Amino acid sequence: MGPTFKGAAVVCLVALSGLQPAAGALQYQVQVADKDAYTSVNLARVGQLSVRIGVLTEDSTLADGLKTDSAPAVSEHPDPTCEQAIGEVKKTKFVAQLTETGDQKYRQAVEKALEDGLAELPSYPENDGWTTFWAKPAGANLARLLWSKSTKVGCGVGTCTPGEPARTPEETVTFLVCQMEPAAEANTAPFE
Repeated sequence: MGPTFKGAAVVCLVALSGLQPAAGALQYQVQVADKDAYTSVNLARVGQLSVRIGVLTEDSTLADGLKTDSAPAVSEHPDPTCEQAIGEVKKTKFVAQLTETGDQKYRQAVEKALEDGLAELPSYPENDGWTTFWAKPAGANLARLLWSKSTKVGCGVGTCTPGEPARTPEETVTFLVCQMEPAAEANTAPFE
């Protein structure tokens, strides 16, 4: 009987240790956004800007490609925060942070991202000035939004919450994320 109990104890110990989430693991999820998100993105692109940028067509394939339940890898941080994970997403996609969890005020979020990016662009950059602009997260985010060669867009609404034990409702971050196609080319002017 002794070996049976030892074997059962080992199996239970292994099973329990395998089921425990990492203390700092992020809970990260992106779901497809509704029509209001697309309207807000297009309003920002064709609003009162002095450059000519076309309206984007909604692409369900791009939107489905955004759906995920896993946070992007943040290699330089062993215990990443939501801000760092969303920063990784911003490297390749347009991101606008929503003000409150469950409150999907896309227009205000996109407008804030637009204002943040325009603040990084006090005048039209000359020569290699676009490289400096793209190096700033808000600048790169704006350049992706305004990329004039993009014709399609897929958007999702993401949530990111720090894992146990530090989780509180106030720490949940909700954001709009959009992938445009063709994608923006870094370090170049977003419009012609």
